[in-house]
Amino acid sequence: MSLNMNPSRNTNPSYSLLVICSGFFAASITACLNVANNEYCLSQILFVRYFPLALISYSLLKHSHVSIKTPNALLTTIRCLCGIGAVVLFIEAAQNIPVINAQTMYYTAPLFTSLFFCLHAFNQKRSVWLKILPLIPLGFFGVLLVNRPSFSEVGFGYSSAALLSALFLSLASLSLKGLGKRGEPSERTIFYFSLTCCITAAVLFPLESKPYKSFLDPIFILLALFTVLQQFCVTLGWGRGSTLLNCVFQFSGVPFAVMFGVLLFNERLGLSAIFGMAVLLASELVAVLIMQKKPHSVNGKK
Repeated sequence: MSLNMNPSRNTNPSYSLLVICSGFFAASITACLNVANNEYCLSQILFVRYFPLALISYSLLKHSHVSIKTPNALLTTIRCLCGIGAVVLFIEAAQNIPVINAQTMYYTAPLFTSLFFCLHAFNQKRSVWLKILPLIPLGFFGVLLVNRPSFSEVGFGYSSAALLSALFLSLASLSLKGLGKRGEPSERTIFYFSLTCCITAAVLFPLESKPYKSFLDPIFILLALFTVLQQFCVTLGWGRGSTLLNCVFQFSGVPFAVMFGVLLFNERLGLSAIFGMAVLLASELVAVLIMQKKPHSVNGKK
């Protein structure tokens, strides 16, 4: 059976907890790339991460007897193009400005998502989950405290690229929500996105100047594993969970990244970072408590 054949299951906010899991796997991917120390070319990283995912998702489609042809071609295209755009723009920005600045701009995505969602809900005359809304800017405040970015000597172009990557990430997330509402099977959504990433890798191959590594490199194996887990979590979480809860939980990647920094790279936390971590964890804990008190069947507040 397909992973998302029943559209009514889309209304369960508990699926938003998968966004926290995706934050853990995303932080794991970042930690692997930090260990790699910029020695791996972008095209090979994309291919190694997404080719196994394409094979797995295609195998699931065949096993579930689900057609590869999607009736939601427009939304699927938006998800694929915005998703790969977010990835490439963020990597380009992070290679040319301080990573903490790029990451801070990238985490404006939940702000974009919540703004677009609320405007759409207002236009549709639907109510929104008001108790969750303040937790989203609070989470971003926690990100600012942890990263403490400085933009005084940062080029406008690459900062704009990082901000644009956040906008693309927001649109990709909302397209996942739309696909989930329409009952689009998660494995088909994942297949088309991973195929887009593989095609992008093929286009970038001739442009690379760095030498290629062995595909059996342990870093590549870990990247492939974490990417598979991360993509299934993020697709199911956004497709079936609560949009505003997902915005709050999207910040969970920061505490996990800090944890890996302390454990693996001997990074030290200043007072501001500790306070920021407390803010982030508190906002997500409050969101979980609110979620537990929320009836899953209430309409208009997804």
